[in-house]
Amino acid sequence: MFQAEVLQQVTRGFDVDTKVHKVLALFAETMLEPMIERYSLYPAKGTTVAHFAHNSDQMMSTHILNGLFPTMKLVYEAQKRQVPRLSRLSVEDLQLYVLGYSMHDLDKILGDTRKFHTRTKSAVEDARQKALDELEKLKAQAFLPGVENWVSEILWLAVNTQRSRDINLSHTSFASYEPSGLTDEVVEHFRPGVPHFSNTRIESALRDLCTLSDLLAFLVKTPEDALLSQTVTRGGGMRDLIKDLSDDGTGVHFTLAYHKLAEVRGLLSNQVNNGVIRYLCTSYPKDQEQLIPWLYFPNGVVYLNPVYRPAPTIDRTAANTAVQAEIQEVCRESISEGVGIGFDAKGRLAYPRYFHDFLILKDFLELFVQRTLSESKVNVAENTLRSMRVLQTKGAIPAEIDLTYAPSQRITQLGRFLLNYVDLVQKNLDRTAAHLKTEVERRLANRLGEELWNKAKLIPGSGGVDYRYYWLAAQYLTLHPLAEREVDDPGGSLEGFFQRCINDLLEIVGPTFRSLGREKIEL
Repeated sequence: MFQAEVLQQVTRGFDVDTKVHKVLALFAETMLEPMIERYSLYPAKGTTVAHFAHNSDQMMSTHILNGLFPTMKLVYEAQKRQVPRLSRLSVEDLQLYVLGYSMHDLDKILGDTRKFHTRTKSAVEDARQKALDELEKLKAQAFLPGVENWVSEILWLAVNTQRSRDINLSHTSFASYEPSGLTDEVVEHFRPGVPHFSNTRIESALRDLCTLSDLLAFLVKTPEDALLSQTVTRGGGMRDLIKDLSDDGTGVHFTLAYHKLAEVRGLLSNQVNNGVIRYLCTSYPKDQEQLIPWLYFPNGVVYLNPVYRPAPTIDRTAANTAVQAEIQEVCRESISEGVGIGFDAKGRLAYPRYFHDFLILKDFLELFVQRTLSESKVNVAENTLRSMRVLQTKGAIPAEIDLTYAPSQRITQLGRFLLNYVDLVQKNLDRTAAHLKTEVERRLANRLGEELWNKAKLIPGSGGVDYRYYWLAAQYLTLHPLAEREVDDPGGSLEGFFQRCINDLLEIVGPTFRSLGREKIEL
């Protein structure tokens, strides 16, 4: 299960049967789990060792993966566009890159404060054996069968990932036999079965990928670092590496862009980030290539721009709309399930007003119906009946009002529905569309019966509770003993009655509200 889920995550966004997909799928199936298990407790910058203690740190597994995945994304996008330098890389070439980059901090993995060097034959043999031992622990043989035949190339990439210290660009040093007296050209001519590093274009591309990975993982800590830091802008830095790797031969090459949030506030920031991504990935005209999300941070995202051109002009209104849509999409499921909606002590619907930012009128009314059916208990009918009897003994309710009915859950359900339905009509239509209010109430009175409707008006409210609707519900259910759910009695249920009332409301107010640009009715 773990491997299947990881495989799905690692290869997401890469077309099946592409070189990058094949390499990452194989990496996830073979090396990823042992790498996470083995390297999660190793510091990437060696701060547990006094020699490296001045460095800011991260886990070795994090360091390797944070360099590996974005670099493979760059390769994927470049190969999709047939960029010459990266398109010529084969699956096997990319496997060598993965292994070379994975070994570039082998001294820290082994806790060796003496930096590897390859100036002597014994040092090379020592480094080669340590690399072979480490690759075996990572199950590299399953990732690249015959990996032992490639250890010289892997070690060459590992030693030369960095550009400023302890590098050795001579392949003669890495030969597994005594090279004394031979030139590099002769060594390369007789190197058995190793076509890769006899091709300097492959060699330099793989080395550049390793260096780019290390810079990405080590030095890019915030979105702006990817464009503005000295690591990027200096000669031979990230900007030059990306340019050299992605140049299509005509001077067109990948560049970078970024967005950054001014504040980070948990889950909301995630949705703002996602909304901005959605907007920026469609910000150029439709006939142009769009930005590609590349590096993700809590406070922003760095994008690959596959064409050398100015950053897009930002339409703030469109960006805000995209963010709103993202938040609505994330929250809609929970809100549609009614999380946060219920009834207060007086029987009125209570809910956060932001519900109306996520639900259209029809969906909100449907939620109201379902909540009324599921959240109404018999005790409400019992309490309202008891209170009305007290009011009647005080003369506040006429004696002609029959209060001898037995309370039930369905009385609570219908009473609450009527109370809130009428509230809804009065609050939204009384001032702005009185003629619509009159028509909705006329239809409701017809459904309940004019005589009952008018008689209920004799019952006053008290303490903010409109008792008349519970009495009206009891009388109507005495005449029409409805089932609760439509599935139990099609055409003869409370659910069906509620829906018919809702349909009346939508039929009467819907066209007018839509013409006014309104899709909200609030209780």
